[in-house]
Amino acid sequence: MNEIQNVPVENILLTSLERRRFQPYGNYIGADLRHLDLQEIDLRGAVLIHAQLQGVNLQGAQLQGANLGGANLTGANLNGALLERADLSGTILQQATLYAAQLNNAVLRGVNFRQAILTKANLRGSDLHHADLCNASLCDAKLRQVNLVNALLQNADLKGAFLSGADLSGTDLSGADLRAAQLRGAILRRSSLKRANLSHAQLTGVSLRGADLEHAILSGANLSHANLSCTQLQNADLSNADLSGINLSGANLSSANLQGANLSGARLIFVDLTRANLQDAILLRVNLSDANLQEANLSHTRLNRAYLVGANFTKANLSHADWIGANLLRANFRFANLENAMFKRSYMSDVNLQHSDLSGADLNGADLSGILLEEAIVTETKFWENLGFSDANRTALQDRGASVIPCAPRFNRDLSSRPDGEQFDSEAFSEMRRRADEIRGDLNYRFLDVEEGLGNWQEAIELLETALEWEYRDRSSASALSQYDKIQNMALAFKKNCALFKTQLNVYRDETLHLIDTMTNGELGNWITAEFPLELDNLHEQILKLKAYIQLTHDLWIQLNQL
Repeated sequence: MNEIQNVPVENILLTSLERRRFQPYGNYIGADLRHLDLQEIDLRGAVLIHAQLQGVNLQGAQLQGANLGGANLTGANLNGALLERADLSGTILQQATLYAAQLNNAVLRGVNFRQAILTKANLRGSDLHHADLCNASLCDAKLRQVNLVNALLQNADLKGAFLSGADLSGTDLSGADLRAAQLRGAILRRSSLKRANLSHAQLTGVSLRGADLEHAILSGANLSHANLSCTQLQNADLSNADLSGINLSGANLSSANLQGANLSGARLIFVDLTRANLQDAILLRVNLSDANLQEANLSHTRLNRAYLVGANFTKANLSHADWIGANLLRANFRFANLENAMFKRSYMSDVNLQHSDLSGADLNGADLSGILLEEAIVTETKFWENLGFSDANRTALQDRGASVIPCAPRFNRDLSSRPDGEQFDSEAFSEMRRRADEIRGDLNYRFLDVEEGLGNWQEAIELLETALEWEYRDRSSASALSQYDKIQNMALAFKKNCALFKTQLNVYRDETLHLIDTMTNGELGNWITAEFPLELDNLHEQILKLKAYIQLTHDLWIQLNQL
């Protein structure tokens, strides 16, 4: 095996004869090869541990499987070099150029790539754990399934980079440029993306739980079905982003820009959206239970069939928002602007609308049991066929300029047992059938709300179980393990109760809907007036029960993280 150790640069003449001294699998431990022209050299499997390679020209060199651990390649030229499966652990590559270099499946733990150029480099499957890539250029680089756990990528240029399936847990990407980057299925748990630019990035299915995205730019990004629970997104720009099916539960989105974003089917439980901009956003079937939206802008927002139990909209701008079929149980709209908002067939039991502006709003068919309307502006507001409204409420609202129509009395007629000779009232019959279809639809959606709550509880349990598994790796003290055991037992009990709850819910739903389908018209009319509100109340008692379970599970998760 050839050996070159501590040989001064000037004593190495790189004639064709001298180049032959550099052989594949050669031993060059600690060799001084600074500033040499080793372009296209064949050093496959060579041992270059702690070699001095500053400023060396290794363009197009073959270094597959080579060991360069601890070597110094500051300012080196490795453009197009072949480094597949090479070991560069602890290597210094600061300001080196590796344009289109092949580094797939290389060991790059703790490598110093500061200000290095890795444009279009292939690092697929490489281990970059604890690597330093601050201010490095990785434009269009291939980083699929790489290990970047706890790596430093501050201000790195990752425009158009391919990071699908990469693990960036705990990575610092503050100020990084990730425009149009491909991050499908990547893991960024507890990573820092402060001021990072992720506009038009592909983040489908990404896990960002616990990440910090304060002041990050995500405009036009695709985050559908991503997990951003408990993330920090203050002042983040998510305008026009695809956030459908995303999990943002417990996230901080205060003052964030979500204008025009698509949040359909998203989960935003306990989320902080104070002063956030959601103008023209799409929130169909979104779950915003217990969310804080004080002073937020939701004008012209679509919230059809949204789940908003206990949400706080104090002083929010909700003008022209569409809330058709939404569940707003115990929501707070004090001092909110609800001009020309649409609340048709919404569930608004125990909603607080004190001092709100409901001018021109449409509450046709909404359930208003226990609603608070003191000092609210109701000029030309439509209160048509509302459940839970007394005659005194209707009269008072009419006196204040509202348009009020009580539930039609003909719904209570038994059309199946009319006296002989009485003309069949086809209009009333059609109206009854229409009403029955609406009631069935309302119940179906309310059952979906309960299922949503059940799903949220199940997800909270899974999150707790994952946290338990994670924490057990790093904790060994007897007291900590004792606490973990207690929480683990509670998690198992919750899981069992959740499954039982689901079974009972399915039975209850089937029985209730079957009852509606088998009633006569007269029975149905009486049931709608007397029993339907009670069924809704019962369903929402279950929702509140699930809410309490979710909160308890969430509290246990917080307690676990604080141990």
